[in-house]
Amino acid sequence: MAAGKLIFPFLAWLAMLFPFSGPAAADSGGSAVLHGRILDMAAEPVAGAEVRAFASDDVRRPADFASPLSEVDGLYRVVLPAGRYWLVAVARAGASRYGPLGPRDRHSGAPQVVELDPGEDLEMDFTVMTLKEAAIREVRRNQALVRVSGRILGADGVPVALACALADRRARPSGIPAHVSAWSDADGAYVLYLPKGRMHLGPSLGFPPESGYSLPLEIELDRDVTGVDLVLPAGAAPEDNGSGG
Repeated sequence: MAAGKLIFPFLAWLAMLFPFSGPAAADSGGSAVLHGRILDMAAEPVAGAEVRAFASDDVRRPADFASPLSEVDGLYRVVLPAGRYWLVAVARAGASRYGPLGPRDRHSGAPQVVELDPGEDLEMDFTVMTLKEAAIREVRRNQALVRVSGRILGADGVPVALACALADRRARPSGIPAHVSAWSDADGAYVLYLPKGRMHLGPSLGFPPESGYSLPLEIELDRDVTGVDLVLPAGAAPEDNGSGG
């Protein structure tokens, strides 16, 4: 079983995919300072990462503020107006700071919500990881999962690489789905590890999925299942998935 095909119910996170729209620091009164370190799964500092701050829980849009990129020590610092923020950390493997996450890009997971008071100095560390690393971690945490495997296919029946499988209890999740696979391989193969019960599955060319997406395949899970193929809608173009990041 290839580790890169594992999945995890962790990704209510991966929505921090766009560059910030506001300044990296606030120069007005009533500000607070947020600082700390950005680390990898081995607790080593990560260079070239940033912390993004959103003034609402809509983290699919450009961030309101972002820290400068971290140096080799992994340290970051950003000055923000006092208020509530949803925070994520992102480390891009390439030069682009926006678009879907690629296989080597790292993220911190679900947004951390903080309330900053005027004059506050808050230290907060973030751990960033790839989809593959997060999948392996989640499977190790929870062994009581059902293994679901298959292929992601285009509307023409051709296997699609670098797509992902989505799963949720709901056919039309209101935000990020509860479960997301790692990128499919050259044969379109994916693997999901899901809790037992009724689930809805669907494919996506990128992450986060397009607004208003649905999961058309309903399946009742009580044991491992193979051959669960997921077909992309007609008109979906694999070359546009942007997962090369």
